[in-house]
Amino acid sequence: MADSGAIQAQGTLLKMGDGASPENFTTIAEVRDITGPTLSRKSNDVTPIDAIFEQILAGGVARLGSLTFVIGYIPGSATHNITTGLVYKWKNNIKTNFKLIFTNDVAGSATYLFEAWVLKVEPVTKVDGDVTANVEIKLTGTPTLV
Repeated sequence: MADSGAIQAQGTLLKMGDGASPENFTTIAEVRDITGPTLSRKSNDVTPIDAIFEQILAGGVARLGSLTFVIGYIPGSATHNITTGLVYKWKNNIKTNFKLIFTNDVAGSATYLFEAWVLKVEPVTKVDGDVTANVEIKLTGTPTLV
């Protein structure tokens, strides 16, 4: 029986650019679960009145949506802090380049390169756990998928 071709999530990297020229990307510390980015389009109902089944026309603007992730929150980390990190990007409303790299793809690394705004950094504390943060970044512009 052939392998499914599914890849492991372990080894996936989320990197944040520094805005320099040439740009340097640093792996965001303590990333845990990543959801997205959401790639979607709207659909328009074009079903004629005499049809039995719905008919749609997909198109319009390609929507990029958001990428959300959980980090083990370290307020002093260069990729989390208020001086250079995610909190800094949010506080100063800075559009930033990011790379999402799926490193365990059998065919080689698959990379999403995109610009995004940091919309949310939400620290979470639990009695029997470590401090984490829920982060949301909203993609903008045209992503590069390699």
